[in-house]
Amino acid sequence: MRKRLYLIAVTLVAITGGVGSYATMPVPEAVGPSAVRLSNSYSDDFVALSFSPIVGEDLWAGNGLAIYRSNDGGRRWTNITPSNLIGDDPTVRLTGFGSYGSSRLWFSATQAENVTPQHLRGFAIEHSANGGRNWSWTGVPSCSSCSMSFSFVSAARGWALGSNGNLYETADGGTRWTLQPATTGATAATARATFGAIDFVDASRGWLSTGRQLYETSDGGRSWSRVELSPVGRSMSPPVHLGSPRFFSSDSGILPATLSDGRAVVFVTSDAGRSWSYRNAPIAMGERSQGWWTIPSFYASSPTVWTISADTQLFVTGTAGRTWSRITPPTLYGKSDPVWGFAMLTTSIGWLDAAATPCGDGGECAVPVLLSTTDAGRTWQAIRQPEA
Repeated sequence: MRKRLYLIAVTLVAITGGVGSYATMPVPEAVGPSAVRLSNSYSDDFVALSFSPIVGEDLWAGNGLAIYRSNDGGRRWTNITPSNLIGDDPTVRLTGFGSYGSSRLWFSATQAENVTPQHLRGFAIEHSANGGRNWSWTGVPSCSSCSMSFSFVSAARGWALGSNGNLYETADGGTRWTLQPATTGATAATARATFGAIDFVDASRGWLSTGRQLYETSDGGRSWSRVELSPVGRSMSPPVHLGSPRFFSSDSGILPATLSDGRAVVFVTSDAGRSWSYRNAPIAMGERSQGWWTIPSFYASSPTVWTISADTQLFVTGTAGRTWSRITPPTLYGKSDPVWGFAMLTTSIGWLDAAATPCGDGGECAVPVLLSTTDAGRTWQAIRQPEA
């Protein structure tokens, strides 16, 4: 079984706790497409500041209380907060997440307790070998507040790419992390890897995107070579922003990208990256009022099921990008970024992390809730807060 990788940034306040109970709100009565009815109390809804599928029905989600894990598609949740993250109100503690199978989990976290000999808050990679029941931590050299992209090819062998451009390697499941030497590991690829992402298919071969460029390695990350991606379409628009590379096998992989004309595409390879074609996606990069651009979010749950989203535009494909269907979200609130996370596990079953709770006086609020659908967005239900 291969790994799943995610790069995230969330805000969490952690508390201790064990297995919680779970109760869903009744499926709401539809009042037009994808209507959703939320409770009048914020405390009754699962205020999910981040969520991510792990493998199949395994999910994790975080809110202002703790980090939770579900291994049955969200019916029951367990508090898996690492003890290192328990304390006063931490801000943007978690900076990356990775998994191998359903039991090996890794978090990277800033301001973690007892990471240095002086017992000062520092940066650490948290590791669990039993699905989050127990955690251990490891300090990482030359990284104080990094975001991390993880890739594991076994329970023991993996890599972590820091937003500082450093590439780290472990051969024991994360007990020890080694910074690759500057003479071999700090190539032009990793030096420009701020906000980059990695994916390895075995102990030798891997891919790294740095925002604008794609690189590949055949020696475990000790050296990298640049991969040329051809301009797309009649306008010959080059890619200007690359997402995270994702390989489903040693030969089959995808790479989401945004082009210079704003269009979104997904590059596809079936020959281990020797050649790349592309599939058009139904979303273009949008310009905000402040003059900055929003990049579409992309997630792939399988070689054929992908999702792409920007603002309230949600799309899913079950044909590897050959055709797309629009998913209609419920009524959302908040003037900007009403959708913070979106993933479909199948073309019917999916999750939405959104600002869907209105203020009591009818005004606009950006209070996040975790929603689920089992009918391709025709109806949504809010996930209730697990009991401590």
